[in-house]
Amino acid sequence: MIFLIKHHKQQEFEEDKAEELADDCVLGAFINTEIKDNGQFGGDLNSCIFCIDPEVRVMRTINNKGGTNYVYLNTVKIENSSYAYGLGFGGSTAEFRFWIDGENIQEKSYVGPEDTTYEIGKILINGGANKKLNISKIEVFGLGGVEALIAREEHRKMLDKQRNKQRTVDKKAFLESDFDKEF
Repeated sequence: MIFLIKHHKQQEFEEDKAEELADDCVLGAFINTEIKDNGQFGGDLNSCIFCIDPEVRVMRTINNKGGTNYVYLNTVKIENSSYAYGLGFGGSTAEFRFWIDGENIQEKSYVGPEDTTYEIGKILINGGANKKLNISKIEVFGLGGVEALIAREEHRKMLDKQRNKQRTVDKKAFLESDFDKEF
């Protein structure tokens, strides 16, 4: 799966806040495995985070030397929970290397310069400490081979079958119901 995020530096912010934002860029992540929405880290050594515009930079995993916190996804918001709500890459649930916040995407999303999972280096051109992201667009591309296409087709057939079943009225079951027996 490939995630692409478009970040725009906005000039209308106050001077001190504008300095926190990195220059315009397109950054993202590549995850080679299924991403599970369970509030736990997933992924594998083939994962990476990157910037492709204005300059190409790729931060690969630190093979067998670093952490295994490749990707984190939690789309279920639970009040007063310790589970972060959003999508993260690298780092830990306390501070991800690259974070897209599920509740306040504009105010709480950020990217940092290092963690124990991905190679050290600035993803953003003028990156240093954690930089706030002003996300204007997110694109996600699912990748897979023949197996993924077959699984998608089977899933679509199952959904069509469920929809058709919901549209069809079983008259016999309707006439033989407990409701009908009362009259």
